[in-house]
Amino acid sequence: MKRTKPNGNWFGRVSAMKMLRALAQGERNPNRMAAMAKMQLRKKIPQLQLALEGRVLPHHRFLLSEMIEDLDHIEAKIIHSCGVRAAISGIVS
Repeated sequence: MKRTKPNGNWFGRVSAMKMLRALAQGERNPNRMAAMAKMQLRKKIPQLQLALEGRVLPHHRFLLSEMIEDLDHIEAKIIHSCGVRAAISGIVS
């Protein structure tokens, strides 16, 4: 799934991550994964179903799980960093 804007569709990102997590955890049914789409992405369910078809082997799931874990870690660091910046701004102001 491509992103066109840095602050693009939040629900699209949430839906995409939900589908990727399901795929990493062993989900194989493209219809069930496509049904996880929210908001505007629901209009693209037929395309999602086609995109989610294919062969995913155990090592693919492992690598996908590792990448998701990395993304979660980076997201947590960003959230922490924003909190630290807000706290510093409050002290300096």
